[in-house]
Amino acid sequence: MFIQKAWRTAAFGVYGFTQFTKSGFVEHAKKFREEDMQIRLDGKNCLVTGANSGIGFATAEGLASRGATVYMLCRNKERGETALSQIRSTTGNMNVHLEICDLSSISEVKSFATKFSSTDKPLHVLVNNAGLLEHKRVTTPEGGNNFDGTQQYARNKRVQVALTERWSEKCSNKGVGFYSMHPGWADTPGVSKSLPGLSEKISGNLRSNDEGADTVIWLALQPKEKLTSGSFYFDRAEAPKHLKFAGTAASHGQTGSIVDSLHSICSI
Repeated sequence: MFIQKAWRTAAFGVYGFTQFTKSGFVEHAKKFREEDMQIRLDGKNCLVTGANSGIGFATAEGLASRGATVYMLCRNKERGETALSQIRSTTGNMNVHLEICDLSSISEVKSFATKFSSTDKPLHVLVNNAGLLEHKRVTTPEGGNNFDGTQQYARNKRVQVALTERWSEKCSNKGVGFYSMHPGWADTPGVSKSLPGLSEKISGNLRSNDEGADTVIWLALQPKEKLTSGSFYFDRAEAPKHLKFAGTAASHGQTGSIVDSLHSICSI
């Protein structure tokens, strides 16, 4: 177990420092097509979680600048209102709206989902961006378990990739595409706060928030025929879900039990 973990850490570290940094983005951007980002989203409803800062803010702003109606789902009303005002001002798009919801609370998530569904507005793009890396254990009303913050954050990201596969399979006949992506290592407020060591170590070579959001926006703009549902993307290209020697492939076989647990917690 220790050897496997050491291999996983080493493999991720080497790959990250060569690919996830700003220099990696600059290199990959040489293959980007400008026309891919010139697609308009007028008349499309997009919902972005954690949209008041970092990659979420850059994503919401990028979608709004292309004419989308954007719903910013934020936990803090004051910070959300500041971000809303800024995006409306910079894009000139008044069809940007703020919704308040604490995504760590299952009851609040269910309440918001019910409220939004009752409006009968079609949702064309959902960006599940919100995330938080806490080093101190915080127990939600639904309960929590002991954890190492960095390790648990990595596990949650792996679960998201695996669940994207499962949702894609389950909804294969419904015309809905599911995609996961890696933004690279971006200089977000979350990274500065939760991983100060990493932030300081590669200061100057972290990606900007816009560079971190680039693939999210690219995915939102592309026609489904161009993408592969259930796949993992990085810098506008389909990428492998598992690194050599990382030992993560077997974890995807556990999604069934994870889904069962989620259904139990959510009472659905």
